[in-house]
Amino acid sequence: MSGLKTQQDWKELLPLVNSDLYPLLQKYIDYRIETLRNQLENTKGEDNFALVQGKIMEVRLVSILREQVLNNTR
Repeated sequence: MSGLKTQQDWKELLPLVNSDLYPLLQKYIDYRIETLRNQLENTKGEDNFALVQGKIMEVRLVSILREQVLNNTR
């Protein structure tokens, strides 16, 4: 998949977000966010701080994947 440009592209993700396994992915995402928050609290230096913040932002994007897919397939 080269991008999510069309409604059909988003529909291809429906099996992933409607899977019975999706709650397990969400549990892992929550774990990663908590781990990264702890890392952020112990980070020294602006560069490392920004790096960890970026990681948290990316993981949060995955955490809203289901909502994005459902909104873009209506």
